[in-house]
Amino acid sequence: MSLRSIGGLRFRLAVKQILSFTILVSLLAWGAYILVARHIYSTVDEELQDRFIAVRSVSQIHHNSVTSLKEQADPEVREQFEKSLRYYRRPSNSR
Repeated sequence: MSLRSIGGLRFRLAVKQILSFTILVSLLAWGAYILVARHIYSTVDEELQDRFIAVRSVSQIHHNSVTSLKEQADPEVREQFEKSLRYYRRPSNSR
């Protein structure tokens, strides 16, 4: 066996190992990204649903007028409503 064929074999094995490792790490990173993204999106969706329900249950809308029922709402709904106000409140300088 010559030195040239052994060097070629070592090189090919090294390239195969590097490619295998790269593919494995890429798949693991992609899988982790998908899991984390799915968790974040579901958490945000749940939070938005809770806030929407709070705003809807505290506000009564009739013929383009909004009546607040905040005093009649239970404390948990009022808390969610207060958190949501910063997103739904119209800026004071817009009128």
